[in-house]
Amino acid sequence: MLNWGANIGPATREVVNKILNAKPHPEQSYRSCLGLLNLSKAHGESRLEQTYKDALMLTKPNYTFVNNLLKNHREGQLSKDKANTPNPVHSNVRGPNCYH
Repeated sequence: MLNWGANIGPATREVVNKILNAKPHPEQSYRSCLGLLNLSKAHGESRLEQTYKDALMLTKPNYTFVNNLLKNHREGQLSKDKANTPNPVHSNVRGPNCYH
């Protein structure tokens, strides 16, 4: 399963690895991994890889979260939202120099 995930991309391999290591016996996670990997058939490998990057960023690599992102076409938007968030600049914000 790790090889299948690695064929899709590095984030996919990392998600599969995290799921397999989450249970005391890796065999308990096989169905979860198969479900996540089979999403590539319906949504494509590039969308799946981007979704797994988002899931790892938010530490939510589970089927429900990933499937909802894919279903609502939200893959890649989480990383864009974080990068485009401006820091507020006004008189009420003190900045890092006020803290030690």
